[in-house]
Amino acid sequence: MDKKKLTETDIRIEGFEGERVWWNSEKNGFKQRVENEQAWRVSIDTIKAGNFNLDLKNPHSSDTGPGDADQSLEALTR
Repeated sequence: MDKKKLTETDIRIEGFEGERVWWNSEKNGFKQRVENEQAWRVSIDTIKAGNFNLDLKNPHSSDTGPGDADQSLEALTR
């Protein structure tokens, strides 16, 4: 899906074709499913340690987050 702000009326089933293809079929034991930059494995121990919060950082992303708010505000006001 495109990374843009979506509304309920913008969402179409066709927009999930990539996910459907990746998800594949239980009939073959999901054998075609592979890890990639958008899909990775997380151990149950990691999930338990995070109190079952599934909002986990993508390990393939170099994004370190929003950073320091004061520095960001200063940069915006220049």
